[in-house]
Amino acid sequence: MFHCFCSPTSTSNHTKYRLLVVIAALLFGQLTAVADEKRAAAWQNINQQFEVLRIEIQTSRKQGRKLAPQQIAQRRQQILNHVIALYRQQPRDAVALDAMLLALHSSNDRKTHLEVCRNLLTNHLQNPSLYMAFPMIASLIHFDDDCEQLLLQASERGSNEQVRHVAALQLAVIYSKMAQLLANTTELGMSMEEYVTSKTRSSFGELSNQAAANITHPLCSNNWLDRDWRHVRSRALQLVQAVMNSEQPIGFYLPAHKKNPRKSAMETVADVAAVVHHRLTNASSGVKLEEFAFKDFEGNATSLSSHLGNVVVIDVWATWCRPCVTGMASMRDLNQRMAGRPFSLITISVDSDLGLAKRFAERNDMPFHNWYVGENSEFLTRWGIRHIPKIIVLDEKGVVRTIPNIGHQDLVKHVDQLVTAAQQSQP
Repeated sequence: MFHCFCSPTSTSNHTKYRLLVVIAALLFGQLTAVADEKRAAAWQNINQQFEVLRIEIQTSRKQGRKLAPQQIAQRRQQILNHVIALYRQQPRDAVALDAMLLALHSSNDRKTHLEVCRNLLTNHLQNPSLYMAFPMIASLIHFDDDCEQLLLQASERGSNEQVRHVAALQLAVIYSKMAQLLANTTELGMSMEEYVTSKTRSSFGELSNQAAANITHPLCSNNWLDRDWRHVRSRALQLVQAVMNSEQPIGFYLPAHKKNPRKSAMETVADVAAVVHHRLTNASSGVKLEEFAFKDFEGNATSLSSHLGNVVVIDVWATWCRPCVTGMASMRDLNQRMAGRPFSLITISVDSDLGLAKRFAERNDMPFHNWYVGENSEFLTRWGIRHIPKIIVLDEKGVVRTIPNIGHQDLVKHVDQLVTAAQQSQP
């Protein structure tokens, strides 16, 4: 009668079976070790390629012969192609996680970004190091359903508290950005395409047509426009309030070819949550803008409350900011158009030195209410201002209506509507 060699039907066969298992385990271990060595070698090769490119860029700058941006981008993409191939080979192992983090860190390609989010959601939701990916899922250009699902699932089912809290915080940050964007389009009565196109016409922004298209596509294709901005803002508040007391550190990823490839940021979840919560409740659409200890160019104390009853346009600027300087012509035109009406235009300088702002105002016509806070002022954090110029439009009650950097004619139309409404409400 025929018997299978590995069937444990007898003592002899049982011994043979155990021996075969041992041999198979050894072979598997050897094969795994070889595979690990190959992946480690591939990873080392990728690191070396990045290091060679970094040194080449530095050397060329010192020698006065900068590498062309297109050439650098092409070299980076070649290296990233190796990275992508690496995590596709073994999507579940730790090496793949490193590769995906590097792809998130280094790539501006939306398809790569979304592919990584899908892989992380499918294969690494229970990885305790997953939190390091979340700070890199921040761009609205790249944000998609898969990114949202990754953060949602991680905030609810992540393997540890750090993963859950950092995911919730990052989702709150994105929802707060999206709420403001949707509030702008709603208030201005514009489609997303019209709003982005208006930004390209603004002297405050320099979005290329391609950049505008990159922003418009994901926002219009993922049902975002069907969401009410107040609901999105409310969800952001819920998320951030849930982690307000979390002392978990926010991790960030540095590519392995740099020093200290993995380290924790100094900020905790609670630190950032407090900033996001304050911005949502004090410096976003639908809330009364927070007061601050402002001073005018002469050092006299002043306040937003002194302008209640007027529609207010705030322009946060600095002399070193070229779009800010260019935009002053538009501000002068807006101020002139609204002359004699319940309207105030306030500029707030964040220059390092008051003298710089004053000398600029002396050389240029600035018939506005010109205030100064300085570059390291707490004001920037409290109002959530990370980029300038920043335009904020308040109604006559001091409530934020929009935070738009849009084309001048669209801004004039928007302000004119608010000023007309303010005039009609006056006794």
